[in-house]
Amino acid sequence: MTKPTMNPEQFMPTILCCHFPLEEITAATKNFNDTFIIGAGGFGNVYKGCTDGGATLVAIKRLKPGSSQGAHEFKTEIEMLSQLRHRHLVSLIRYCVDKGEMILVYDYMAHGTLRDHLYHTNNPSLP
Repeated sequence: MTKPTMNPEQFMPTILCCHFPLEEITAATKNFNDTFIIGAGGFGNVYKGCTDGGATLVAIKRLKPGSSQGAHEFKTEIEMLSQLRHRHLVSLIRYCVDKGEMILVYDYMAHGTLRDHLYHTNNPSLP
């Protein structure tokens, strides 16, 4: 299955979420090195990365070939999450549509996801 081709101009960048060049994402993940994978889901792998010269940790979600999610879901996630801000939710901060890639960039959660704390016993209890 080939990846959907999308143009960054199809999206309306906002102050809260802007386009991120693929070159910066590949640099942040050391070319999507498997050692940087911190999770996986229906969309694809999630990588830990550093941007802004190593000053900012981010979580980078990359659409995998054959994913059940596609261009429409990708666009909807950008539109919805770029407008949603809450101190208890991870924020979508950037996206990338370049060279057949569809990638979402989120704030990094240092201690894992809420799901990890609820269902995995290796993590400490939440206060």
